[in-house]
Amino acid sequence: MNPSKPGQKLWNEIKGAFVTKGESLPKWCLANGIDHSNLAKNCLGQRNGKKALWWRQQVINFIQESSIMTFDFNSLTNHQLISWATTYAGWHYFYCNDELRCPEGGLARTNNWEDLCQDRRVRIVAEMKERATQEQIDYVLDK
Repeated sequence: MNPSKPGQKLWNEIKGAFVTKGESLPKWCLANGIDHSNLAKNCLGQRNGKKALWWRQQVINFIQESSIMTFDFNSLTNHQLISWATTYAGWHYFYCNDELRCPEGGLARTNNWEDLCQDRRVRIVAEMKERATQEQIDYVLDK
């Protein structure tokens, strides 16, 4: 979702995200001090000033933050966790000897990306909970 590209597609994505999450868009609007019809105009591009952009960003932030907060990181495979760690968190994987190196330099045998020791798994899950964005999660889910 791109807040700088208002239109029917963005509005449909926003409404769909609320439905998928079991949330109420009108209730979110009420709780955040904006009329539902005004948010629609902002998202559709009928209003496109700084305030409209700000509102689009607010609703998108809510959707992305709450998606991440409810995501079960423990459901990820070791391969997906290692993929995130090496792509986004400064970890290094050495194919030649099948080892995973944390940013501080410690090594762990991985057995083809699938046998990740429990302490490394817990650490990567904790890092993801703290730092991962929705786009990053989507990336590793596609792996």
